[in-house]
Order: sequence, then structure tokens, then C-alpha cells
Amino acid sequence: MGEPSRQPVLSVAQYLATEAEAPTRREYAYGQVYAMGGASMGHARIVRNLSRRLDAHLDQSGCEVVTNDLKVRVNENAYYYPDLLVTCESLPDNALFCERPVLLVEVLSPTTTRIDRVEKMNAYQHLDGLREYAIVAQDRMRVEVYRHDQTGALWTCEAYTEPHQEVVLKSIAAKISMTDLYRGVTFTTQEEEPTNL
Repeated sequence: MGEPSRQPVLSVAQYLATEAEAPTRREYAYGQVYAMGGASMGHARIVRNLSRRLDAHLDQSGCEVVTNDLKVRVNENAYYYPDLLVTCESLPDNALFCERPVLLVEVLSPTTTRIDRVEKMNAYQHLDGLREYAIVAQDRMRVEVYRHDQTGALWTCEAYTEPHQEVVLKSIAAKISMTDLYRGVTFTTQEEEPTNL
């Protein structure tokens, strides 16, 4: 999510009113605003690969895929931007946020791992209608799908780590192969430094 901005604490109404004009996307949690950092090319490729396949799968289903630009309202005091969400509610074109996603996906980055695994996971699991939360690593093949089948049920985790596996997303009756999900992504070892141009 990033570091808190140096702006004064905002009310929810102030945050929503100023978010459209903000130069960068900002998440909001309990009065604090957090600027969103840029993503790596590997991150972008994973989101693109998943979005394309889910979009084709959901065609004519009444559900839709949204990437990066629509907030999720997790409660009256917190709004996050997931990397990808699937919603089956009919949202108007001027909707600023979604309240009932069925699937949320976060692609881990070095600066967001703790937030995605702890803060967001805890918040997301209280959303009405949410059936699955997927955490996707970008430094290696690893996808964790946290799911439950009914309201109040315990969340379980299924991990996928092998190229031949298919990630199962029960909430939308979809499968995507690990090789398709990670198409175009090159993993670097700890010793290698990323190339910056």
C-alpha cells in the first residue's frame, strides 16, 4: 500500500471527493491516505495474463473483471485498490468503488507483501459476497487461493507452485494454468539486480 502521505487526516467524504483529481491512486484506511507505488513489468504481465483469461471466461456471464482502477470498500473506513477483482453486481459507469466482489487478487511486490498478506487479507475476509482471495507471487511460481464456500465458514488455503498445475477459482468456476498465468515473466535470483533503464 505504501507509506502514509503527508496530507492531514481525511474523512471518507474528503477522500472520495479528492481521489478523482489525485495525481496518483491512493488507498484509505481509518483517516490515513496511502499513495500507491508503480508496479514492475512482471507484475503488469501477471495481471494482464490473468485478466485476459478471466475476461474471456466470464463473457456473457453477468460478471466482470476489473483491474487496478476500481476501489473496494471493505468497510465504512477503508478503501483498497486490488490488482484485480471480479464482481457480479451491476455497477453503473460512474461507480467509484465495489462493495461485493466475489474474487480479489493481489500480486505481491516487495513493499506490499506484509500489507497484502496481513492487513488486506484480514479486511477482505469480512466482505459480504467474497468467496476467494488469491495472492500471487511475482518472484517465483506461487499462487495461494484462500476460499470459503458459505458465509461464516472457515477460510482454507490451496497453494499452487508447479508449472503443470491449474489454479482453480471456484468462485467463478474458472481454471488457469500456471504457465499461462506466468507467461512472459522471468524470475531472477536473489543475486541478480533488476535492470533499470
